[in-house]
Amino acid sequence: MNWVTVGGEKNDFIFLMKYQSMQGELGVKQASSRYRLVLIESGTGIVVLNGNQIYPLMTPSMICLNENETIELIQGSTIKARTIYFHPSVINHKFTFDFQSDDEGFTITDCQDKWSLRMLFDRQTTSCEGIYLEPATASLISSHFEAIQQVLHTQPKHWPCLARSYVLSSLYLIYQCKNSNYVTHSPEISRVEQEQINSLLYYLHVHYQEKIKLDDLAKMYQTNRTSLNEQFKKHTGQSVIAYLTNIRMEVASTLLHNTLLPVTEIMQQVGYKDGSHFYRHFVKHTGQSPTHYREKNCWLIATK
Repeated sequence: MNWVTVGGEKNDFIFLMKYQSMQGELGVKQASSRYRLVLIESGTGIVVLNGNQIYPLMTPSMICLNENETIELIQGSTIKARTIYFHPSVINHKFTFDFQSDDEGFTITDCQDKWSLRMLFDRQTTSCEGIYLEPATASLISSHFEAIQQVLHTQPKHWPCLARSYVLSSLYLIYQCKNSNYVTHSPEISRVEQEQINSLLYYLHVHYQEKIKLDDLAKMYQTNRTSLNEQFKKHTGQSVIAYLTNIRMEVASTLLHNTLLPVTEIMQQVGYKDGSHFYRHFVKHTGQSPTHYREKNCWLIATK
């Protein structure tokens, strides 16, 4: 099976990504030329991973498979799932399936791209078994997958960049779900306080695309804005809004490096409506304007 999308005016452009929706199955056992992100939206069942690891399916959950890993549904017929197949070069043109063995020739931004794929190739610190997703996160990733399906089908302007941006955003969210325990416990931190800060950090990482106000967060956590900010800063060294801004700037930097999407679209994807506000924060974070950052770092410009 060819996991590609064909596009261009003469159907002469091959994009190494494919979307598949499945009911009652999980697709092919092995995709030897693609990474796979498998979103299990509903249903129950049992899968065998790599021929010898048996796991009950959790829903909603995400299974991240590299090109060598296998998955087989051995029990369950009510499974509803979506899969994104993609080659690592979709994320960065320098990447192949053995790119992780050598960083020679990689820039800092290339290494950041590699970091975004670690859940697919690094099996020393991660595994391919299902990652449970909070319902709100699962809904957001599902919307990303739906957007990828639509983009690959309709192929609007900059469609490969749009699809790439949704994959990167999904990888970011999956990582946050897998590593949601941000504040480690110590005798100086009460369990309640630890759970509250972890909950708030998780919320910021998942909802950074939305409008977030400190007053609304204070109401959510049944406190006042001053106390919430002081408590947050004690554990992170930053105010709530400063932490949120850093998340947004990191994601914006990734999209500027890996896509040719208009800056205004990237701005909106990371939660900004005001262009001047976004510009000031980006310059403060990187020391460069968004346009200059892209000119200096975007691999797509270099390969045009």
